[in-house]
Amino acid sequence: DQAGGNQGGAQVLQVFVRWRVGHWPYPGHLPLVHGDTIVGLGDSITDDYQSWIEIFRHCLSLARSEAACSVINAGFSGDTTTQLISRFWDVIQVKPQWIVCLIGTNDARMHGLKPEKTLVSLAETADNLRALRAFGRNQTQARWLWMTPPPVVEEQIAQDWFLSPFQMMWRNQDLDAVRYLILEQPDPVVDLRPVFNFPPNSQFLLSDGLHPS
Repeated sequence: DQAGGNQGGAQVLQVFVRWRVGHWPYPGHLPLVHGDTIVGLGDSITDDYQSWIEIFRHCLSLARSEAACSVINAGFSGDTTTQLISRFWDVIQVKPQWIVCLIGTNDARMHGLKPEKTLVSLAETADNLRALRAFGRNQTQARWLWMTPPPVVEEQIAQDWFLSPFQMMWRNQDLDAVRYLILEQPDPVVDLRPVFNFPPNSQFLLSDGLHPS
């Protein structure tokens, strides 16, 4: 995200490093070993030079400079869970030890002046999440960590100079439905909604009301 600082991205990172299996107070205490590869998988919330995965990369290099780990930003702007499946082959090729996935925002995307459905149905999102896990389980040894889509400021999206002319819309009720699917995953899940608050703290989002700042 190129404007507005990186407060929202820092909030995502803070939750990520606070999540604990054992006790992980900061990146230096994460259960990583020399040579581990961590893939950050997602959409435009990840696909950015100031995103949560880039902040994590920098903090990890400071905290664990003696243990070289590779952090790969595998976010792609606009991706849904369906598109993640189509490009998951690239993730397999790097043989990751960790896959950290923040996806689902674009599954809940709607188009048109009076849209009647989300881009990906809730049933299909559930199927896609199962397919992604199976893909990863069958062809990698990676451990998964999921993050839920953060809430948005609907009014700002409706007024945004870019999103509004293209008739793109997000509703928190749809994002929350996707959030519950992520929370049902059998792997560890970081829930971002309590961090961004609801209604979300606008300081943690760009002026478009969609992307963490």
